[in-house]
Amino acid sequence: MKKISILIIALITIGTSLDTLAQKRGFVSIAWKTGLTLNDSKNYADEFSLEGGQFGFERFVAKNLSLGMDLSYSHFYEESGKISYETGNTTYTGSGFKYLDATPILVSGKYYLGLDKQDAKIVPYVGVSTGAYYIKERLEIGSIAFEDDGWAFGFAPQAGFMVRLDKKAWFFTDFSYNTIFESGDIDKHTYLTGSFGIKIGF
Repeated sequence: MKKISILIIALITIGTSLDTLAQKRGFVSIAWKTGLTLNDSKNYADEFSLEGGQFGFERFVAKNLSLGMDLSYSHFYEESGKISYETGNTTYTGSGFKYLDATPILVSGKYYLGLDKQDAKIVPYVGVSTGAYYIKERLEIGSIAFEDDGWAFGFAPQAGFMVRLDKKAWFFTDFSYNTIFESGDIDKHTYLTGSFGIKIGF
């Protein structure tokens, strides 16, 4: 917990320091986020998710390079039918419901290809984010629930593009591959997200 507290303080410090890094333009963004679990995370919820959102802030520190922070949420859910779950000397059987929730607080860096051109209409970009993920794993069998939650470190490379709507507004979409490392009772997780939203320049 101490390490997580230090990480969160560091993220906040970096975020509040961005203004001193560069007195340049930047973006505030909001997006709808979809998702799909991958690899062993499918054991928790093997369904395509439409339940997610994202808020971001970034400021440019070079011509096409920005630093910022992203806060997002992804909810994965699966109705598993009749299942059995054994813990200790007890086996529970009943209708199963599986949930996996991820709430990352990440420092992000993005490189935009051609944003410095005044007549740019479509701008692709690549980036990477890293930081703390709050993970909740939950299994319900009938009226019985088993739940683990906690913080874990992870990272997410991404690629996407923006389409200009007017002088300051852009529609954007990007895809991120999230990797969360095992931590305490939290297993390693991987999932893919797709974001669709609006960036407002300032």
